[in-house]
Amino acid sequence: MAGVSPAYTARQMSHIYDEYGAAVQGKAYTAARVEEKTKEGNGVKHTKARMYLQKIKDFEARIKGKKALLKELTSNLLDVSSVGFSDEKVSGGLAVPKGFADTIIKKIELENEINADIIRFIGLKNDITNAIYKLDNPVYISILFKKYVEGKDFEKIVEEVHYEPGYVYNMHGQALEAFDKICEEM
Repeated sequence: MAGVSPAYTARQMSHIYDEYGAAVQGKAYTAARVEEKTKEGNGVKHTKARMYLQKIKDFEARIKGKKALLKELTSNLLDVSSVGFSDEKVSGGLAVPKGFADTIIKKIELENEINADIIRFIGLKNDITNAIYKLDNPVYISILFKKYVEGKDFEKIVEEVHYEPGYVYNMHGQALEAFDKICEEM
């Protein structure tokens, strides 16, 4: 739960869904605390930019979790022992265990949810990519794109851009600062 104080449990924090359907917990609390911390100078910088860019990772985790659940449902349905072939037949068909039809319906609904999430995820990635490309500096664009859209860690980015690690970290901070301004305009 990015941006949520560990003192608050998930039950205490209400879920707020953004335009892409991604859960953002404690959004109002987080925005107020971020503003307060920024004024205090506690090192919380570029938070709007980070929160916006972090949506990609959060959305990927959401889809991955749903896919894991789908895999489990599918496995349960494919388990041959879940259908009793030796049970009494009704109307000439096989006896189907109670709940089997409900599981199939849940699987279909979950598949539809995943497909809808993937479509929203593609839109989110496209929106974030377009916002990143509004930056003037190609190094900023490269670093933010690699870090947030491609999901690469700093070691991999340093390897790919052929700059010193300190320079990449410094440019990342500057890129977030510039991206913050773009976020304010959106």
